[in-house]
Amino acid sequence: AREVVAPDRASSEELEEHELEGQGITLSAPAINGNHRAYTDSGLWVPDESGTLYTYSVKEGTSGLTLTGGDQYVPSYNGSTITNTLTGKTEVTVTKTWADGGDADGFRGEITLELRADNVPIKTVTLDRTGVVSRILDAFTDSGNRWIYTFEDLDKYDANGKRIEYTVVETKFPDGYEQGNMEGDAQNGFSITNTLLTSVTVEKKWRGIRPENLPEISVGLYRKAENTAGQPEKVLDQDGHQLIAVLDRTTGLTYTFEDLPRFDENGQR
Repeated sequence: AREVVAPDRASSEELEEHELEGQGITLSAPAINGNHRAYTDSGLWVPDESGTLYTYSVKEGTSGLTLTGGDQYVPSYNGSTITNTLTGKTEVTVTKTWADGGDADGFRGEITLELRADNVPIKTVTLDRTGVVSRILDAFTDSGNRWIYTFEDLDKYDANGKRIEYTVVETKFPDGYEQGNMEGDAQNGFSITNTLLTSVTVEKKWRGIRPENLPEISVGLYRKAENTAGQPEKVLDQDGHQLIAVLDRTTGLTYTFEDLPRFDENGQR
């Protein structure tokens, strides 16, 4: 029996006819058991006219089936079994965005990106302010606020022809920045934003009032970008409520609002 085995991704259309060419024999193997095709040659001669035993082997008439996009089924042989494994190459691009006013305060430092294949780390790359420790910052745009890196020459499929799921994790970034979520996917590219943070401390001082008579006050936080018109706007929390500090003799007369973006989306302080 001659058997052809294809990976799970193969469609019935792609493998409807899989030709094996021998000495004067061409066969089209019908589908059996999902991705398996089998054919049995009968009536073959065992010895030739002189009594010498024949050795029979099988080989595909083509070196592999190439699909649209360049992926290819590559055959391998084990006796009379031919296994076609889907192969191909891909790449994964990551865009790093800095929300820090074009590094106006000079706090940027190294970042490390880790590439994972099916959640297993396989490659790391370190990017810094002056370039990349091995290749790119391939493109600088938005006044240097975006760094772009591409992991290239990656296997698209594993040894069984299954599509590999690539993900990227930022494992190191500078102190003082808030790390955003890694968004996107391997096919369309990943992106992540790091935001430079600051804090604002408020202190209430009373004069002419005895400490035990100090009243409770509430202080709301407002913001306004430098060199912009208009009135200051309220600073809101994730629930849409204004950030407020309550100061009294019990809680204290000093409060620090922390983890605030230092620059707005236009890079204004």
